Amino acid sequence: MIYDIIILFLLIILFYITNNLKKYTGQNQYKLEPFNSDNDQIISNNNISTNESQQNDYNPYLIEDLSTVLYKYTKPYIFNPGKKIAIVLLYTPNIYSYVSINLINLSNYVIKNDYTLIIYSNLISFSVFPCWNKILAVLENLKNHDYLMWLDADAIICNHGIKIENIIKDNSNIDLFLCNDIKEEYECINSGVMIIKNTDWSYKLFEKTWYNPIEHHHNDQNVLFYEIVKDTKPEVESELSLKFNKFCKKDIHPKIKIFDQNKFNSNIYCYLTDDFIIHLMGVSEHSRINIMRQINTRLGFDNHDDKVCLEILSYLGNNSDSDIKRSIIGKFCLDEK
Repeated sequence: MIYDIIILFLLIILFYITNNLKKYTGQNQYKLEPFNSDNDQIISNNNISTNESQQNDYNPYLIEDLSTVLYKYTKPYIFNPGKKIAIVLLYTPNIYSYVSINLINLSNYVIKNDYTLIIYSNLISFSVFPCWNKILAVLENLKNHDYLMWLDADAIICNHGIKIENIIKDNSNIDLFLCNDIKEEYECINSGVMIIKNTDWSYKLFEKTWYNPIEHHHNDQNVLFYEIVKDTKPEVESELSLKFNKFCKKDIHPKIKIFDQNKFNSNIYCYLTDDFIIHLMGVSEHSRINIMRQINTRLGFDNHDDKVCLEILSYLGNNSDSDIKRSIIGKFCLDEK
């Protein structure tokens, strides 16, 4: 009897070891399929959620080739295409509760300034941590515009009187505009809002960031800064680590301009009323909804205006999941009237 128990116990251990080893070997490589709203989304309590297996299949050791990942998976919806300046935003369906409010804000801003608006309604790659998809979005769209603004889904434009041209003017020699991070002693830059000029140098910078062998966790801005420092100071590469405070200087690179946060990426603790953009990082979903609604109300946008909601629907176009989005947006537009 005791031998049977021992054998059973050893079999359980062997099973556990075998299954965990598969995560780090070729036996269980992630098979990525194009996003399909019919198969990979479920509707539950008026929210859209990504398939659970997609949410958990992030592999920081797997770096896909750009020639594959950029043309195989989720494609964006593009409103007002072909403009010199574009704003690109990516969200996952589980955060649509506040993204829907942000899209009302963004739609009014791009219409006013005649910008292109690029919206990814899911991850471009399901193999990397979500934050790394911004690198892919930049690489896919940069060459189609003179300037590209990346905007995190939890960042909202507060001052519609400020144009992107106000920031890039008189800076023709700058290829990348950034703001410092709230944790500047650890992370020099915040990649939640970036303005990128379409040049070979900037494209290669983001390409090198994507292919950097550092594990791709929640550290895209650290790896981006790693490549910035390495580009201008190759002799210090051996000193670089995931904490770059030694190199945190606003003049770190001649092609990059790093502003204080209030220029266009204010965190909630330093935000001033006339700031361009507030970035609600680390804020709860409920608070993001309330703050974004307050900002839209202050700007004169009705958070429950059916016409604005229909405008957003027109941006999304005639896609396979438009009926799903119509039901979600319709529910949102009719709530709390």
